[in-house]
Order: sequence, then structure tokens, then C-alpha cells
Amino acid sequence: MSQEETLKAAVLAWQKKHGVNDNDPLLATIELFQIHFSNWQGHHLGSSSGSSYDEFRGSFEELSRRTRALSKQTEDLMAALRTMPDLTKQLRAYRRSILWTIGAVALCAGIGIGIGVGKFLPL
Repeated sequence: MSQEETLKAAVLAWQKKHGVNDNDPLLATIELFQIHFSNWQGHHLGSSSGSSYDEFRGSFEELSRRTRALSKQTEDLMAALRTMPDLTKQLRAYRRSILWTIGAVALCAGIGIGIGVGKFLPL
């Protein structure tokens, strides 16, 4: 029995033991690892370095580190988004005060223009 067949048999036994469905995302991940290992072993078959496992482990640890960083950034973003309703309330108050200010300025400008026109253009 080849190494690939042994791995498939072990995965099937694990799948039956834990009742994992065929369309489970975890099985897709295992399949991706199998593809990666088969391509990686073929690629590094001629290399003389015996650190292929160490290289894979290092890349996997780097992936884990980046995943944690992404998770932290996602948590920060979610926390910022949760505060958005307060920001929206504050912006509404500013919009209301800006509209009242613009209205008052327009009213004063209209009165000033009316007085000015009345002085220079008597009817």
C-alpha cells in the first residue's frame, strides 16, 4: 500500500469515526494539503536539502501568524463599526446645527439685500 493510499484510508476511517460529511470544509482543507504535499514532494524531490518538512512547518507558522494578525485587525474593525451608531447620532446633530446656521445666514442676507435694494431702488 502506497503512502497516498494509506493517508486516504486513514482519512476515511477518521471521517467515519467522527461522522464527517463528504462536503465538509475540513475535508476540502485536507485535500488541499494532499495536493500541496504531492506537488511539493515532486518539486523538491531532486533537492538535496532534508529540511522540506522544516520549510513547510515554517511556512505554516507564518500563515498562522498572519491569520492571527488578520483576526486582530478584523476584531478592531468590528469594534470600530459597533461605535458607528454613536458617530451617526453626532453627525445628525452637526447637520442640524449647520442647517440652522445656513438658514439664519440666508435670512440675514435676504433682509440685508432687501434693505439695500429699498434704499437704492425706491419704488
